Amino acid sequence: MFVKAVLFLLLEVILAVSCATKQFDESQFGETIAVSQPRSYTIIEHKNLAGDIPQWLQRYLDSGERLVEAAADYSGDYIFVTTEKGSGLAALEKWSEYFRVEQDFSQAVFLRMYNRLVAESGGRPDYYLGDFFEVFLKKIAGHTFAGATREYDYWIKVSFERDSPADVDAPDESGAESADSETGEEYRYYILSKINKVLFEKEIMILFSAAQSEVTLEKAQAGAVSRLQNTVLSRF
Repeated sequence: MFVKAVLFLLLEVILAVSCATKQFDESQFGETIAVSQPRSYTIIEHKNLAGDIPQWLQRYLDSGERLVEAAADYSGDYIFVTTEKGSGLAALEKWSEYFRVEQDFSQAVFLRMYNRLVAESGGRPDYYLGDFFEVFLKKIAGHTFAGATREYDYWIKVSFERDSPADVDAPDESGAESADSETGEEYRYYILSKINKVLFEKEIMILFSAAQSEVTLEKAQAGAVSRLQNTVLSRF
């Protein structure tokens, strides 16, 4: 329940800071936006120091969940990787111990769908999709996905350069050894879960239709949502 409450709060904050002042331009819906690249880092330690990082994690670090799904082992599944980071490994291991796919899987689906809707709507999903955006994501956050299973977990420790000099003096939660240092260190923990594609798509479309039936939209927004129904999973 705590995870779902956090997701609802996150969604409320996102919507609160959104601005819808420009004229609706239906032609812009469906145009994707560029995603900023994460800062570079070096892996200095990991769970199995005697061997290599697992292939699934290397694929995820290289290009995200879709590259993991391209592997033959997961050809019929959607892959979701839940991540957490911090300065202490013991706390992250405790987080992993308490991870329950029945409760926490929806968090990963929520975040991936949120990114999908943002990209599809040029960074303005609340504007182009209206109330549907919030209602749909809330349904995902509150849903228990049947058939989802936890498969693997792994941790790494990384060293990275801070983004800017301002970061050096800021309160540090990254695990840096010194606030005066221009580099930081942190542990990153990853949990891989999977779900059958056919089953997942069926559940998502049920949630989509339920959200669609609960909202009243402007004509242009209703048209955007209708088109989204046919494409929401095509580049998911």
